[in-house]
Amino acid sequence: MIHQQLLSKYLRLKEAVYKKYARLHHVEFLEGPRILVLSPHPDDDVFGCGGALIRHINLGHQVFIAYVTDGSLGITGKGLKETVAIRKAEAVQASSIIGVPESALYFLQQPDGNLEVTDAAIQSLKAVIAETRPNLIYLPSFVDNHSDHFQTNLLLNAALTSPVLISAYEIWTPIIPNRLVDVSGVMDQKITAMKAHQSQLEAMHYAEAMVGLNTYRALMYAKKRMRFAEAFLFAESREYFELIQEGTA
Repeated sequence: MIHQQLLSKYLRLKEAVYKKYARLHHVEFLEGPRILVLSPHPDDDVFGCGGALIRHINLGHQVFIAYVTDGSLGITGKGLKETVAIRKAEAVQASSIIGVPESALYFLQQPDGNLEVTDAAIQSLKAVIAETRPNLIYLPSFVDNHSDHFQTNLLLNAALTSPVLISAYEIWTPIIPNRLVDVSGVMDQKITAMKAHQSQLEAMHYAEAMVGLNTYRALMYAKKRMRFAEAFLFAESREYFELIQEGTA
């Protein structure tokens, strides 16, 4: 309900958002050198921004990934513990394909489908931020149509103690982007990484959906010829969270 109210208010703010944020452009330079990705579930990272992460790694940046929930509701017909183990193994395999070692992964083990901004969750994420010291944080946008994705935004807002750059990616709900990253040269690698999440691809055609979305983003942009692109809402953290507050006021 909260998410639907936010989405409705966000859409009413569309004109203001366009004026302030949505001068869409592509970037060749990616900020770094320390990148933290918040992935509400053990696949959102690769699906939403896997291409950009590969490009960061190719630039010599350090990439860390925090999987916020345990993904325990992600496989029909299997017990919770087995599901968690499968999804963790898939996340480790997918991250290795894009170049992120297991030592750079954090599993916060919050409940899948019921993420809340609790003191324990805040302290857990604060510890990750303190250890990784990111310059740039990727997370799903606050209008993404999944409660865990929205709660991940609120959790980060509660855990941050100093400003960082935010790059919000899209999974379930297309965003009003102000940044495109050309991922044409790394798309095959991203697709291979997405295929590591076999348990999820058996349930839905996520990989095809992301390829289609990345194709759309590239082909609908006239200033540079691209085959695949990932779209982001890019802002300094203070401005990003002020936008959320505007939408929920």
